Amino acid sequence: MNKSGKNILSEFLSDRYRLMAFIRAMVRDNQVAEDIFQEVWLRLDDTIKREVEIVNTASWCRGVAKNLILHHWRDQKRVQGRVDPELLNLVAVAFEEQDAVQEYWRARENALRDCIQKLPEHSIEILSLKYRRDLPIATVAARLNKTIGAVTKLLSRLRQKLRDCVTETLQTEGIS
Repeated sequence: MNKSGKNILSEFLSDRYRLMAFIRAMVRDNQVAEDIFQEVWLRLDDTIKREVEIVNTASWCRGVAKNLILHHWRDQKRVQGRVDPELLNLVAVAFEEQDAVQEYWRARENALRDCIQKLPEHSIEILSLKYRRDLPIATVAARLNKTIGAVTKLLSRLRQKLRDCVTETLQTEGIS
């Protein structure tokens, strides 16, 4: 299934900090890193317009950045001395390995969001008081006119229910 330009743009924007970190780690110059980042964007935009399929946006962008960094290093070779492209390859591999981890946590976050929406309104309110508003359990208990023990037990049951729901959702989607 081909991704739309809008989806690719969304993926690019969500991964922009990691891409900049990758580039900065290699060139160690903020201005050069910004220039390379902008060039990656221009090439991505051109590729989208030509309707070339991009399977993994983050990996594609790092590959383009890697080539631009190698070009930059070749241009700077007389100034900096010998550079090691293998170092760049090792850093690229490290970022590739993190992509899978990042996708896993994104999937968990989405599953948790979906599981919370399936809860009764009262349960969502309790979770919101404790975790969104970051209220102490005693305050939550007072607002709900319940004992601290009752709220603690209720939160424990809700967390377990959400944990089970997320696990089931991820297994259904084939993510482990």
